[in-house]
Amino acid sequence: IVPIISEKFPEAYLSNNLASNKLAVCLGNGSSYDKHFDNSGSDDARKLTVLYYLNPLWNPTHGGYFRAYSSNNNHHDDNDYEDIAPIGDRLLIFWSDRLEHSVLQSFTPQGEIDHRYAFTIWIATSDTST
Repeated sequence: IVPIISEKFPEAYLSNNLASNKLAVCLGNGSSYDKHFDNSGSDDARKLTVLYYLNPLWNPTHGGYFRAYSSNNNHHDDNDYEDIAPIGDRLLIFWSDRLEHSVLQSFTPQGEIDHRYAFTIWIATSDTST
């Protein structure tokens, strides 16, 4: 994916060698992630977030929506967002330092089978000034 993105956005200086990953498992009971950027600045080199959902049996009662907040000239409006369902086999790709987002509460009505799984890869930049 790095060569494809780099061809379109060479100014991102995406690294072919530097990446990190995480498998997030939300166990239900209202678990969520507060509003944040994946890269909050400073020496954080994460530039591109690649998020893959592994929830083949997901349905709306499970919650766990990814909420992407809109921004306009660095002004973030809590009332301007889009909710994206964590449907199995869905891939989200976004700039780690530009998309403020959260994960809404998730629930597991049938227990472990309803856990919310999200595999994330963060691709680093070779130039943290971008």
